[in-house]
Amino acid sequence: MNLAHTHYLVAIMVYRVFKNEKKIMIKILHAVMQLAALGFAITALVAVFSAHNDGGIANVYSIHSWLGLATVVMFGLQVGTICRVWSRFILILYKRVLLRKTLP
Repeated sequence: MNLAHTHYLVAIMVYRVFKNEKKIMIKILHAVMQLAALGFAITALVAVFSAHNDGGIANVYSIHSWLGLATVVMFGLQVGTICRVWSRFILILYKRVLLRKTLP
């Protein structure tokens, strides 16, 4: 989970560190770091749930567990929504480029 938090913070800092780079490259790097953070968070949750199931411990027994699970779910919804919007945007751009190349 610490690895997920670190990637999330680095993804935020990308905008401050790379001020003079192209904006699209910064956004792509930010998105990749966000996806990596989400992947690490999901992997950490799977590891915690499997360790609790193997040890006979209740999975979500405290408010800390519920808040952490809710945070990862909301972060996943946010990243999923952003990925859907970007994929539609890229598809629209691709269609425009394809139409320019094929139409006289």
